[in-house]
Amino acid sequence: LHKNLTATVAAVNAGVPPYQGTKNPDLYVFVFDMNTTVIANPGNPDLVGKNMQGKGDLNGKKFRDELIAKAKKEGSGWVSYIYSSPSMNGIYKKEAFGMIITGSDGNQYVVGGGRLLPCTGE
Repeated sequence: LHKNLTATVAAVNAGVPPYQGTKNPDLYVFVFDMNTTVIANPGNPDLVGKNMQGKGDLNGKKFRDELIAKAKKEGSGWVSYIYSSPSMNGIYKKEAFGMIITGSDGNQYVVGGGRLLPCTGE
């Protein structure tokens, strides 16, 4: 993002490795602007351009807002949430890490990735 925002966002949205896993497409990079608008998301391209501020997970947790707030306050941070995967059946626990990056346009973005958490037998 810091060298060529347009090309990097296009590559992320296209799911080009390393921005999306080839063996596991549920591992991918995402990008938000500082107002919680989705800039890039190869795992759910229908979200690109949508503002997700105030929108919660299946339990109502506003994890995107929390991630942006942590990044603004600390530069980076982790959040956990409940996730319904478009490519897999079921509901999963997931956590995401995001950090602030300054794009080639001079604006700040939160760039991150998530991972499914192992089942604990609950």
